[in-house]
Amino acid sequence: MTDKIKYLLIATFTIAFITYSFWSVIKEQYGVRVFYPGIALSFVGYTYIIHLLIKLIDFEKQQKKFLLIISNIIFLTTVNNLLDEILFNPTVISLNEYMGFVVIIGITIYNYKKNE
Repeated sequence: MTDKIKYLLIATFTIAFITYSFWSVIKEQYGVRVFYPGIALSFVGYTYIIHLLIKLIDFEKQQKKFLLIISNIIFLTTVNNLLDEILFNPTVISLNEYMGFVVIIGITIYNYKKNE
């Protein structure tokens, strides 16, 4: 395991641990608006770690390409969720979800074409 993945895993676990462990304090002090971005940030970290691990593990070429596409979509979806939690109203489906969907598809197609 590379140092980057190790430190990212520690940071991600720490964020999730703090967010869940101090839920009642966070809710009292800051409201629910801090809890959900903390959880979304930890999911971004976890999915990025999975994406990096897929790059490191030796798979058959077609399997690796498929797994990288899927992990990229999942990672970008969690980034979209984090942005939704921070910048928009996460309880309402609005234009930002549709724009995020289009951006995720665009980035995925771009990455697929770039890595062919």
